[in-house]
Amino acid sequence: MFTIEDFKNGLKNLFSDFEFKESSENNTISLIKTITEYNDTISEIDEVATYGFSLDLSEIDLMLSEFTADYKFVNNFFYSTNSIEAMVEYQGRSRIFMYRENTREKYNASFLDYNINIGNASQKFILAFICACADQNFQSKRLRIRFYDMEKIGCFEDLCQSIRLLTVTMNKSNLDIPFPKIKSAFQSYLFNLAYNYDIGLALSNENETDRLMRHRARREGQLFPYKAYNTELVKYYNQGLSSDAPFAQYLAYYHIAEFFFQSISEQDVFQEIESYITSPSFSPYSKNSIKDFYKKIKKKIQSQKDNDVWDEKNALLLCLKQYIPDIGKLKQTISNLDTSAINYYSTTDVPFADEGKAINFTLTAEEVYPVLRNRVYSVRNAIVHSKEGEKLRYEPFIHDKELAKEIPLIRAIAEEIIINSAKPLKFDN
Repeated sequence: MFTIEDFKNGLKNLFSDFEFKESSENNTISLIKTITEYNDTISEIDEVATYGFSLDLSEIDLMLSEFTADYKFVNNFFYSTNSIEAMVEYQGRSRIFMYRENTREKYNASFLDYNINIGNASQKFILAFICACADQNFQSKRLRIRFYDMEKIGCFEDLCQSIRLLTVTMNKSNLDIPFPKIKSAFQSYLFNLAYNYDIGLALSNENETDRLMRHRARREGQLFPYKAYNTELVKYYNQGLSSDAPFAQYLAYYHIAEFFFQSISEQDVFQEIESYITSPSFSPYSKNSIKDFYKKIKKKIQSQKDNDVWDEKNALLLCLKQYIPDIGKLKQTISNLDTSAINYYSTTDVPFADEGKAINFTLTAEEVYPVLRNRVYSVRNAIVHSKEGEKLRYEPFIHDKELAKEIPLIRAIAEEIIINSAKPLKFDN
């Protein structure tokens, strides 16, 4: 199934920021990382710390010899003759709670000859996972071990206890069940766990084992408050920053634009009415003038729904034009959040949104606004109105990585709207 070379290459990929050493004399491998801290004041080395661990390859060879032809590791599922173990990922605050508990016993469930539970990954699962990461597709993955835990690692069992991977496991003598049923059973078990214990967990996305990276901006801007920002918009912004789920982040930032939909749509209509009736060509005594005026207003009012809510798609476009007058500034804000984002948005469609097309930022502003609006609005609809049977739709966990890539765009839009809708803050009496 796997070889010792797979194990060594998997470790190299997972701990790519460590120095890798192998001793043929002792038949061991060592991973070492040196951290140097500098004193910024005098530009001299302040402290040097070395972390790492060593493993006996003969121990690993012995464990690999137990992997018979019946063992398989596919898409984070580990199969044996009587057991299937699958990686799960925490959702939000469930992480600390799960790791503190003896979950294999507490959340054990049995029926007939079936047994299912959840807890820290088994040694065999972790060994198979490391070997599978020898594949080049896994180069960007990481296993995170706290540095002070590395001092305690003297064998593979110690390494497994330091690696925090959760798995759900089903056991049964002669376990012969089609994969779709196994996957469905795991998902149902995780739902029951969430329902009964308020613990949010999900099967690890197939072919995806890394955590979604949050985009954190570090900007050297001023801190003194010269502007008064809208309090409600700031609340939405903070909600987006504090949320763990990409869909919650996206909707929080989208609410900032949505806040102005009603007022900006009404303002657009009022301006057109005012412009028309104050024109020297308009006469309240001319039937043709009244007729033309009626046609214009009727067309505008048709975009308003029965509940007095204006057409969102058009309102979003108006909002972008009013509060983001400089597309170049928006691009800079996006790049500050993620340096690769502009290139991504320029070349990549949103895979789960029908109108989420690539944005050519080199076009004129009037050409960029509609495409920008379509991408943002289409992603929002794919999240809120996901319906079975639609051609493209957002599926939780399946599309989280792709949705996370849309966060810098909607966050930059939200930031520009907050800043450009702010009022001067005056401190004089």
